[in-house]
Amino acid sequence: MPRKRTKRHSGNRARSKSTLPKGLKNADLVDYYSRMVQARSLDERIWALNRQGKVPIAASSQGHEATQLGSLLAAEKDGDCFLFPYYRDLALKVAAGLTPVQTMMSFMGKAGDPYSNARKFPLQGADLSKRSSRFLML
Repeated sequence: MPRKRTKRHSGNRARSKSTLPKGLKNADLVDYYSRMVQARSLDERIWALNRQGKVPIAASSQGHEATQLGSLLAAEKDGDCFLFPYYRDLALKVAAGLTPVQTMMSFMGKAGDPYSNARKFPLQGADLSKRSSRFLML
């Protein structure tokens, strides 16, 4: 008795249309993801250096990369906002333009730290060119 063939449904998958908000492109999403990965990589490296005794303190921002980037994007959209980050806002600062070299200079207490020239807690101070400030509470 001949075997009955069954139909395969490969290639007939429904394709969904892009549901991105108006004005948002796939390239934007890749850029945002890249910034979050860069922030996470820096955070992990700083954490490892702290465990090796090479940086004095590490306050992780892991898991908050998307919210920090989102708040920056909202502030940039408005265009007239100042940022007041706190010590765990590494992702926000990286997304705003802080380079990995500047980040490491700050955590390792090297001259050239853009916030305080290595005179304060890492990444604390003001960078008015990026419209970022930090108030310290005593």
